[in-house]
Amino acid sequence: MGQAVFLAKLEQEAARQAKLYQQRVLPPQLDRVTTLIGKYPWQVILILSGFTAVFMELSKLFKGGSW
Repeated sequence: MGQAVFLAKLEQEAARQAKLYQQRVLPPQLDRVTTLIGKYPWQVILILSGFTAVFMELSKLFKGGSW
């Protein structure tokens, strides 16, 4: 009985994933980028926050203002 329930759930999940794969949100060309973000989320956030901080500081220098 337990194995039958497991197999039914596994089949439902496979059908759900197949449906999601057919209705892609992003184009297949971005698969490598999304895989990288999925594997290393904290590293990507760290790098993006670093670039954002540098950009903000540089924009303050060139504008002469402050945020």
